[in-house]
Amino acid sequence: MVAFTHSSFLTRLTQTMLTNLRRWRPFAKLGKPTEQTNFSVPVLCYHSWQLGDNYTDDNHFAMEQDLRTLASMGYQILPTEQLIAVLSGKVCPSNIANRKLACITFDDGKRWDFYDGVRSNGSKIKSFRRILTESQNAVPTHLNGARSLAFVIASPDARNELSQAFSEPPDYWTHDWWKKSAKEGIVGVANHSWDHVHDALKTVRQAENKKGSFFNIETYPDAHAQIAEAQTIIDKIAGKKRISVLGYPYGHAPSYLREEFLPTYGPSIGLKGAMSTAGRAVTNDTNIWDIPRFVCGHHWKTPTEFSELIRSTEASS
Repeated sequence: MVAFTHSSFLTRLTQTMLTNLRRWRPFAKLGKPTEQTNFSVPVLCYHSWQLGDNYTDDNHFAMEQDLRTLASMGYQILPTEQLIAVLSGKVCPSNIANRKLACITFDDGKRWDFYDGVRSNGSKIKSFRRILTESQNAVPTHLNGARSLAFVIASPDARNELSQAFSEPPDYWTHDWWKKSAKEGIVGVANHSWDHVHDALKTVRQAENKKGSFFNIETYPDAHAQIAEAQTIIDKIAGKKRISVLGYPYGHAPSYLREEFLPTYGPSIGLKGAMSTAGRAVTNDTNIWDIPRFVCGHHWKTPTEFSELIRSTEASS
């Protein structure tokens, strides 16, 4: 048996602990990004209710063309849960660094995210799900996870009232596809608040009934009602496969939510990140509670503008 002095034992123990700390510390704490860990990822946002007969007026035509453009530029689709895992330090940035990657998201959760349909002129609506399924060979998925993410409004009553306000059939805002879609892995399902504080509703979950802006959600009771209670409903309907991220209604990210409520309560609610529509690429220093997106019809309106936007995000990497 080898005899150790008390001081030599403490020295060896200290060296071992330091070695283990260096080995196991989170990827996010490794210091400034290097060329091997730099990334710049555009997150794109579409609305399936935006229907028309051309690229500018119809997000289905737009997304299908945009995917062709991404294919020609050598891009792959990055699942949003993988992006969040990198930002949170659970996955090494080298897994996405220096790659041509884009994330795809949808807002509001109308039926054409998942189901095919028919336009008012009789032409067929190809669902976002179908478009993404058909594009898998041309634009493959990088890493495991859903190819896209649909942010859905939780409250059935709010969705029914919105259908009535817009003189639409109630199944336009149905939730009967959420669980199947969450399991399938083409269109993931995530939280877009309780009622979107939508200005077409008579009453919203905000203390003063302020509508039309999520910037008005700036207290704990309002945040809990809009986010935590929405998550409970979505978890119940979509099941365990739902994706743990919030899509801010209108893309509005109030400072109270991104700096206080979500960092403090988000994990216990079941959230790991949140997305706005700030119109920037996601980079190493992005706030996980304010992940920016680009919106079709706002940040770009033509195929040429889309190509230019994607190239600009490459330049920022």
